[in-house]
Amino acid sequence: MRKTVNGRPITDDYLQLIRKFPLRQIRTNADFDRASEIIVRLAVYDEGTLPPGQQDYLDALIILIEDYDRRHPSFDKSDPIDVLKHVMEESGMTVTAFGKLIGSKSAASEILHKKRSLSKAHIVKLANHSKLNTSAFLPN
Repeated sequence: MRKTVNGRPITDDYLQLIRKFPLRQIRTNADFDRASEIIVRLAVYDEGTLPPGQQDYLDALIILIEDYDRRHPSFDKSDPIDVLKHVMEESGMTVTAFGKLIGSKSAASEILHKKRSLSKAHIVKLANHSKLNTSAFLPN
């Protein structure tokens, strides 16, 4: 007996896509990039021309990417504090850890609340810690 999902047969093209990138919550930028590559490959076809299995996979993957986008809103790369917050979120850095990195938890809190600017020393420490260029933490 042939397996089905929602009454539609599971086809080899669908299973091949599942093997390349299983349909599950996207948690990292790397997962997001891989999912985006697959979408780009499938989205070049005219609407309605994909085999049903590929179309089902594409529809589900789009939902997963939209969910990731909602949970990881883009940030203003011209605002150094937005960049800092993004780096902290991606690395799991807490305010306390940021405070230890720059030498003061109160300064870390003031910086994150935009009551104080990043100093040159802070920027160098952040750049070294995050492996980013110091320009990432400078206003444009």
